[in-house]
Amino acid sequence: MILPAAMVLLAGCNGQEAQTPPSPEDMTIVGSAVPEVLQTGEYCYFRDDAEVTEGVRLIAGGDGSLSGRNYGVIHQEGEGYYSAFEIDLNGGRLTESGLVLFNANTRVEGDVRSGTMLWNISEDSAAPDGLDTKLDNVACDGLEDRVFPENQ
Repeated sequence: MILPAAMVLLAGCNGQEAQTPPSPEDMTIVGSAVPEVLQTGEYCYFRDDAEVTEGVRLIAGGDGSLSGRNYGVIHQEGEGYYSAFEIDLNGGRLTESGLVLFNANTRVEGDVRSGTMLWNISEDSAAPDGLDTKLDNVACDGLEDRVFPENQ
């Protein structure tokens, strides 16, 4: 049971199967990664539901760059599965559809995968494309403690 759950996480990091996003070669990149609604600075997002607690911290640079980190804990009590994950989101590029395409390095249970992830980013929320998941904007102070309260 652990292996299938970990593979789902590596696919989408939220306990659901991810749809395969178009490859970067199939997408039109329109310039800087920072959606117009974001000012230069740090943005944080959080969700806590029955199966996953996670946070996202993004940094919008004055040069139009967008990068950050998505991290959390899967706690699927019914299946007896618990695991932490971390995804580095780098080199964000805005696509013609308004989604941000990141280079993503995912780590879960000692497994590391590299690929790309599409995210819908606004000031109010962040959501991985193709998944029925949304993280809401929160204050950055204390975000990691909300995700990993056992580390306090």
